Amino acid sequence: MDWVPVVFIAFKLLVLGAAMFFSIKSHRDKQREEQEEERQRQNRINGRSARMPDSGSSGVEAIAVQPARDPFIG
Repeated sequence: MDWVPVVFIAFKLLVLGAAMFFSIKSHRDKQREEQEEERQRQNRINGRSARMPDSGSSGVEAIAVQPARDPFIG
């Protein structure tokens, strides 16, 4: 019966760790979504499009891609 507290504490740490992970993940996902919406809103205000026309004659449009930013640097 000495193993019961060890198992309960390990389970508690596992559950709390998973809860913290998903809490942080959902917060970051929401923040990224809000930033994307703000960027799209600013592009609409400034008359820019999210897509740029392709210079070729294939009729395919190129998508404007911004460089990735490290979330820890800011």
